Amino acid sequence: MGEITAGKILIAEPFLKDPNFMRSVIFLCEHQPESSLGFVLNRLYPLAIG
Repeated sequence: MGEITAGKILIAEPFLKDPNFMRSVIFLCEHQPESSLGFVLNRLYPLAIG
């Protein structure tokens, strides 16, 4: 497994039980030791982003 850095796509393991990340595909925008920021690519968001 490679280093986790910004610009990577993360794919959840098939049996991950955390409902926040279950079956998720995430584009990692920023990763720091104390926090990370990313977008879930395979779920609809109920609000339009303008």
